[in-house]
Amino acid sequence: LVLFASEPVPILEHPAVTPEPDLLGISAYLTTIRTVLGERTMFEGVRALPPGRVIQIDLRDDRLTIQHHNLGLDAPTTTPTTTPAIADTQPERFAMVRESLHESVNAHLRADVPTCCLLSGGLDSAIITTITRDRHHDLRTYCAGAPAAKSIDSQPQDDDFLHARVLANQLGTNHTEVPITRELFLTRWSEMVAQQGVPLSTPNEVAINEVARQLRADGCIVTLSGEGADELFGGYDHTLRPAAAHIAAGNDDPGLFQLTSITWCPVESKPQLFSRESWARLDGDAHLTNWFASEFEATAQHQDPHDNPLADHLRFQRRVNLTGLLQRLDTATMLASVEGRTPFADHRVASLAEALPIADRFIAPDHTKIALREAFSGTIPGSILQLPKASFPLPFQHWIDGLGCTLANSAFLQDLLAQDALALIAADPTKHWQFSWPLANLALWAEQWWPSRRCSDSGRGSEVALISEP
Repeated sequence: LVLFASEPVPILEHPAVTPEPDLLGISAYLTTIRTVLGERTMFEGVRALPPGRVIQIDLRDDRLTIQHHNLGLDAPTTTPTTTPAIADTQPERFAMVRESLHESVNAHLRADVPTCCLLSGGLDSAIITTITRDRHHDLRTYCAGAPAAKSIDSQPQDDDFLHARVLANQLGTNHTEVPITRELFLTRWSEMVAQQGVPLSTPNEVAINEVARQLRADGCIVTLSGEGADELFGGYDHTLRPAAAHIAAGNDDPGLFQLTSITWCPVESKPQLFSRESWARLDGDAHLTNWFASEFEATAQHQDPHDNPLADHLRFQRRVNLTGLLQRLDTATMLASVEGRTPFADHRVASLAEALPIADRFIAPDHTKIALREAFSGTIPGSILQLPKASFPLPFQHWIDGLGCTLANSAFLQDLLAQDALALIAADPTKHWQFSWPLANLALWAEQWWPSRRCSDSGRGSEVALISEP
């Protein structure tokens, strides 16, 4: 029997399949908030087909013969196979970047249905929207956010809508703001997990889905988004700056460094987090750490030995992080019957970005996306050019403050975790948000597939939506 589908639910609803949790996949999710890591999913026996791969199944005899083939064609997960000729001077290279993005946006605008843009107010979406506006004079733009967001980790949060509103006014787009409240967030969270059959990855999946619902209601079918710019052009100073320091210190075990840099639940905390039995079965998270080591090694293979080693760390972000972001956008928009398109994540743009010297993309400590900022200087307002990354952020840390009961009374989590650790996190979910976000997702996910006893004290009414049956 061979079952295949684009998502887990159809496979798991087949009468020949009994859904079982995969402990290795669960542990990987707690640390990376990725529901798929390579071929590993969160369901026992269900495997994912990585981008750029083909499986060939021979059905000519009684035994299934399965062969895997790597096409080597996917820009997000491998080094682009065609490297363009690159100009000698920075101004010429920046002009090439500008031209390539104009060409990519033009290609992604080919559609026979209404098209719009997601406009978060950051640089990436501003570039896509500005280019699109030159071709669509009645362009619709959309932004999602949380009004009057509280400070997070003592850092004040900007008005999510302000910068997008300013740019939309300058461009003259038909702009729509989609506010996200705590009650809406919890409701959509529950619905999305039920529909997809897996936990959410990042909280802003809810915002992407809600804005997709709105633009679909307005008649738009296709939307352009800015995913890919950070991974291709060096936008994550919070990871590249430590990577530069790591290289200066010897660059030992770069795969483990990358794992640590994106950690939610740290591997070193898991002996205290998991029950003794669960942690023994995980063998010290060897699967997770070995996967990151092998992926980084594959990323660095066949590169110019004289290349700046920081480029390998950026390639790793493209290979691993971008794959997850594109999957997140696709699922969140497709749940609203919307096609999300990403002009930055185009193989020609990726090839050009790969050919740029690392100094055209990132210079430590915090000069990010240099080529993009220079290429569109004079086109994008200076206030937008210098903004940090914005991707519909939500103050979810404050919105999960009432979910302690959901965590504490999940039979699935009780079996999986050490009771004192679970009680500590459940007592203050906001303080321990890096643990409580993925754990609350696990509780909701497990309730769908392996129903357990319900919370005896529902607390706030919105908690009921979070733990309700699909």
